[in-house]
Amino acid sequence: MDTTATERVEIVLEDVATTSPWRRIATTLGGTQGTQFLRFVARRQDGSVGGAIGAGTDRDVRVSGSFPVMALQRRDELDADEAWGGEVRDRFDELHAQLLQDGWRPEGRGDQWWSLVLRRPAPGAAPDEGVVATD
Repeated sequence: MDTTATERVEIVLEDVATTSPWRRIATTLGGTQGTQFLRFVARRQDGSVGGAIGAGTDRDVRVSGSFPVMALQRRDELDADEAWGGEVRDRFDELHAQLLQDGWRPEGRGDQWWSLVLRRPAPGAAPDEGVVATD
């Protein structure tokens, strides 16, 4: 048994319409003109061990609820304090809280405010005492 194996995920942004043909139809028919729906996804990083826990692909650990954004808004300009910012921040905070409850701990950040990298010991590995939860 490997006692040092860890799982790593990064929170990424995903267009809900790209996840299946049925979701594309639903978001097209159900959305208002000029908006699209996104969600945050905690996705396993390459080389991370473990099996899937959540939806989407086998690399998706958990997904947030969806939230609307302007269709032409650049993703790198998505600000948690803009028009739908409260809802965007709420969806992120909910996903983050679920991950912490599942034993994931922050390890670093990517390029965007939502690109949080988290890790936890792989199933059967020794607890990782070097990782401390932060809010």
